[in-house]
Amino acid sequence: MLKRSGGVLVEVMVVCLLLGAYLATTPVVFKQRTWQDVYQEFDHYLLAVRQSRMLNNKKMNVLGGQTSMLIGHVRIKLPVNWQVKKTKVIQMRPGATNGGTIYFENIKTKARKKLVIQLGGGTYAWR
Repeated sequence: MLKRSGGVLVEVMVVCLLLGAYLATTPVVFKQRTWQDVYQEFDHYLLAVRQSRMLNNKKMNVLGGQTSMLIGHVRIKLPVNWQVKKTKVIQMRPGATNGGTIYFENIKTKARKKLVIQLGGGTYAWR
């Protein structure tokens, strides 16, 4: 009876080589960010950061960068071709908010959106 020595290793290497060649030739498709993604992340992080800051009696800033928004220390990336056109630092403190608006613009289509945070309780609306 013959014993197979090293055969399994060679077979595993061939399978890995074939799998690697397949993955190298398969196109990778990434889902582009949409405004729906931004809305959901904003809701999620605003609630989480607001709760932690309010419990510790600390203020929280909301502001726009060039291609992202910042809530506390959490950065939310904007969809492709969108950027912040005009921003204001909006401070949310326990019991009060200074309010303000962050303006967004699509650099290709010139479409516009804005995030309005109201004075007082800190309610907000996307428009």
